[in-house]
Amino acid sequence: MKGRDSLWRSVCIVLLLSGPSCAPASDEEAVKQFSLRVEEYVKLHRDVESKLPALPEKASPEQITAHQQALAQAIRVARPRAKQGEICSAAEDYFRRTIAAEVKGKEGEAARETIKEGNPQNEPAAGLLILAVNAAYPPKAPVSTVPPKMLLRLPPLPDELNYRFVGRHLILHDTHADLIVDFILNVAP
Repeated sequence: MKGRDSLWRSVCIVLLLSGPSCAPASDEEAVKQFSLRVEEYVKLHRDVESKLPALPEKASPEQITAHQQALAQAIRVARPRAKQGEICSAAEDYFRRTIAAEVKGKEGEAARETIKEGNPQNEPAAGLLILAVNAAYPPKAPVSTVPPKMLLRLPPLPDELNYRFVGRHLILHDTHADLIVDFILNVAP
């Protein structure tokens, strides 16, 4: 019995000591999975965009809007069953912990204020913005800013995508198609 207790205590100590060192590998894998899913989406985006007529060098605002809407529609057709979490869920816990760390306490006050600036949920004139994958980001709605320090801690994105806050929710926004690609609910204060 004494040998079993000693063995159990040794196993517990090893697990306790190795616990923190396991976390970064888990975050690393989560971010890697997220990045792979982002790459898949961007590949689809670029493939769909390559099949559309190119914009003229000096395109009018109407031509740009028409191209953007055609791209958004083509992406919707290419991913008709897209649903919330397909891309972001791989690293959802990482996003939650990272954002929480950036907005906590007195040091996070500036980040909290930055998230509120231009946030469509804080602008009554913007109207109601409904979060849905493949939904258009309303053209008259303001676009929030993600605090720079937070951006440095989040996985980098290709030019076609960026992070935005809508209320307390983090969205993955296709800037070329003005489309909500994915989102995580209730991630910000």
